[in-house]
Amino acid sequence: MAGKLVRDKAAEIIARLGGTPHFITLDEERYRTALYDEPRSTQDVVGEAAGVSEVLADLAGSQGISLDAIVADA
Repeated sequence: MAGKLVRDKAAEIIARLGGTPHFITLDEERYRTALYDEPRSTQDVVGEAAGVSEVLADLAGSQGISLDAIVADA
């Protein structure tokens, strides 16, 4: 998963399966940048709608608002 924004306990699952997860913890600014970049990196992958939705919810949350509030304003 090199170069991927990893959430949902992926590192723990990799370790449990005998692998060695390699990751860094991003500061607020780098996390926000990674969230903006993530949809572009997954846009061509079939079935990523749920992942993109999660990224958008995380991005909204990082700004102190809910995804529901964004959708309501659309």
